[in-house]
Amino acid sequence: MKKIITFIIVVLIIILAILFLRKKKKQDTYVPSGTDRVSQMLTEQFRAQQEQRASGSQASTPAPGSVPIVWDIQGSLADVANTGGSGEAFLRYDVATNTSYIYAEIMNVPDPEGTDFYEGWIVKKGDVRSPITTERLEREAPGMYTNVFEYQGDLSDGWNFYVLTLEPDDGNPAPAKHIVEGVLR
Repeated sequence: MKKIITFIIVVLIIILAILFLRKKKKQDTYVPSGTDRVSQMLTEQFRAQQEQRASGSQASTPAPGSVPIVWDIQGSLADVANTGGSGEAFLRYDVATNTSYIYAEIMNVPDPEGTDFYEGWIVKKGDVRSPITTERLEREAPGMYTNVFEYQGDLSDGWNFYVLTLEPDDGNPAPAKHIVEGVLR
């Protein structure tokens, strides 16, 4: 009987240790956003700000329930693969939720062939976690792609280099061919 009770206690301790380690490991990991409400909100607000900037108009009062985006850092993305591509990338850190948001819009890139796809990356020089994938980009129109990404943790401290890569669908998680990239300031 003592052996059974000892065995049960050992098993419970192992289970608790595993749960504790999993919880600790979840800190500073990405939270995929795909086409959820936050992604949609960031995309819509970004486009509204771009339209206002292009038209030269002053920012209007935000719609009830919406909050205008204030980006911490942003930067232009330049072609590094002779594709004619360009873009802009933005990063915002929300201290209250310990969440970083990245939005990138890429233009004038050729659509990938076959099963190839575009993937975004945020880089911090000298950090062992670098680079962090910002996942696959969404195709908005021919040659135009967007990247909306949420990360649990602070990426505003030195994570200031955005890279778009063209990835073969080969299961290799490492970045492949660089297409556009730039520094966020």
